[in-house]
Amino acid sequence: MKSLIILAAATLVAAAANAQATTPPSITELEGDYIIINNRTYEEVPAVYNMRPMTITADGDSLVISNMYMTGCLDIKAGYDETTGDITFPSGKLIFQVGDFVYYLYQWNDDQEAVNPRPFTYRYTGDGEWSTDATLMLMAGYAGSEELQPGYFAQGSQIISANATSSNVSYAASGLDRYDESRPSLVRIDDTVITIYNFLQTDQYGYGCMMQGVIDNTGTYAIFVPSTVGQANDLTYRILAGCTLNADGNLPTGLSSAMGHDGYTHATIDLDEGTIVFDPMAIWAGDYDDTTGSLTINSNLVYETVASSSVTFDPDRAYTSSVTTTTADTGGTAEVERVDYYRIDGTLTAQPREGELVIRRTLYKDGTVTSDKMFWH
Repeated sequence: MKSLIILAAATLVAAAANAQATTPPSITELEGDYIIINNRTYEEVPAVYNMRPMTITADGDSLVISNMYMTGCLDIKAGYDETTGDITFPSGKLIFQVGDFVYYLYQWNDDQEAVNPRPFTYRYTGDGEWSTDATLMLMAGYAGSEELQPGYFAQGSQIISANATSSNVSYAASGLDRYDESRPSLVRIDDTVITIYNFLQTDQYGYGCMMQGVIDNTGTYAIFVPSTVGQANDLTYRILAGCTLNADGNLPTGLSSAMGHDGYTHATIDLDEGTIVFDPMAIWAGDYDDTTGSLTINSNLVYETVASSSVTFDPDRAYTSSVTTTTADTGGTAEVERVDYYRIDGTLTAQPREGELVIRRTLYKDGTVTSDKMFWH
């Protein structure tokens, strides 16, 4: 059976656009878990390319960055300026090696299409967040060879202190092998939109996926849209979407439905305690149509069953404000001046897609602003 799923967000922008400047942390205060979010530019629009957890430890007056590229990659020693909070990386550092095959991380000169040997800097933007606009390239080839092939690491990147932990119990496609896992994560709550970065590990290299949803007006539950989590060996997409489970709780019996949409996932949320508990999900095979923004999920082919999953987060570090609204009761008497629609990622859209979950923001002539969620039709 195949089900058509409407994506609520086609372009997902970086998480750290609205951080408030604060005093930079000391070098020892920097130690801990972080999420690195790398961007790529598609048709001149930046979008999230990948994400993964990494750790920072202090070594004298320098920082040691672990797992910046993938699980088990070589550590990178970076400089830290406690006055500005900036982190500076060497360009051309060996970051991974398999036998005689090596990978170097370079800053890249887009105009000259060549490596830039100068160090690159992640600027401190406040609240445990760093950002760079530099294009970073992996140069790969055999050790000692002068011919190295470029491959994008990022076109802009953020390093953000983790504020959450995601946990899950999953089963392989057979339902026999069980995996209990947890990982550092990042939760962002923007008005009623909630985004979880590095929610689930998606491959053996340690990369993670993102979940995005809308919090109900009661603040007690959220509805999350399906998420692409990679591609299988046959190049079909792997789609994380809600499911119903068999009696043993280890295999899906079909797509679940939330708010009338197949594959959407219900989650119970406690904003004061900082907890999110998801209904069951599975990773299905699927095809993505980039002209319509839709996914066709094949519910007869499953790669993994996520029988249970939850997130604990720090409520004091989860809120941001890329969509600013002031909800008020107009009493039905104020005259409407303008109505705007925002996608679930906070971007303004002039024409939502049929069935898309959007935030409707209504501006009245008396200055009152109201916002609510709706499925576009």
